[in-house]
Amino acid sequence: MKVTGFELFHMDPMWLFLKIETDEGITGWGEPILEGKAHTVAAAVDEMMDHVIGRDPMHIERHWQRMMKGGFYRGGAVLNSAVSGIDQALWDIAGKKLGVPIHQLLGGAVRDRRAAGTRRLRRRHQAPARAPRPRRAAAAPGQSVDRPR
Repeated sequence: MKVTGFELFHMDPMWLFLKIETDEGITGWGEPILEGKAHTVAAAVDEMMDHVIGRDPMHIERHWQRMMKGGFYRGGAVLNSAVSGIDQALWDIAGKKLGVPIHQLLGGAVRDRRAAGTRRLRRRHQAPARAPRPRRAAAAPGQSVDRPR
């Protein structure tokens, strides 16, 4: 199996999705995004895919090593986001090829159940809840609470 192509989907205001295609018709999806830098990350993905096109998508660690450690300069947030999205798509392809969920490939499930509710989101205008401040003892006239005499 070989990687034959990829396509980027930019969705305003800040999402970027990557689809990697193989010669066997299997596609993998990833999300290479750094908030506010979707076009920058897309350019990085375009460059980094040169390391993956025409190669076996099942060699995920080899691709990661080549993309992250193969250049003279090490990357920052943009490169890490680009490689992360490519990595996600390659794991997606591996899971589909082997017919198992990705969590099985990564060591198995961590939990056997999950919470049914959602986390309450604070509104932007609400101040975060804080613990009440401890009260200081009242000082006698002429004395300090911090420094006993």
